[in-house]
Amino acid sequence: MESVNTTATKGIFFSIISPVYHGEKMVEQLVARIVASVSSITENYEIILVNDASPDRSWEQIVK
Repeated sequence: MESVNTTATKGIFFSIISPVYHGEKMVEQLVARIVASVSSITENYEIILVNDASPDRSWEQIVK
């Protein structure tokens, strides 16, 4: 059975995972900074923001 190097065939794939707690005012800036940094490396990435039971409106900002 031949091994296939998926990195070479599909490119590098990054998953950026960040917890968000009391982050209502910073979610937009966080995503913008991640996009600016990672997009210069690869177009194959995802950003996963985890609402860490934040009592503010972080979730509303995450789904925006």
